[in-house]
Amino acid sequence: MDKKLSEEYKIVCEMIDLYHRKNDKFSDSEIGELKAYVKKKLSSCPHGHNKPFCSYCKIHCYEPKMRDKIREIMRFSGPRFIFYRPGKTIKHLLHKSSFIRKFASKKTYGK
Repeated sequence: MDKKLSEEYKIVCEMIDLYHRKNDKFSDSEIGELKAYVKKKLSSCPHGHNKPFCSYCKIHCYEPKMRDKIREIMRFSGPRFIFYRPGKTIKHLLHKSSFIRKFASKKTYGK
């Protein structure tokens, strides 16, 4: 996994951990499985270093069950993440806004 994907994996893991600390919905083993699944999917992303945000990608590599779990975690952890990692959150928001402007006319990425 290259540096960009490795950094993204770390951020997703931090968001999963934040969710797990504040909610007791998933067991420790489910959290471990989810992290392993995220790592596998990031490593095998067909876009590689040019990977878009998964929510904007047309391919949708995640199985529906795992996608629902990740969405739930992101919806919870995303707004709270600024209190735990403000620098990473601001960097992510700036990157996302530039990504949206760049691909605004395409609706989805990876056609």
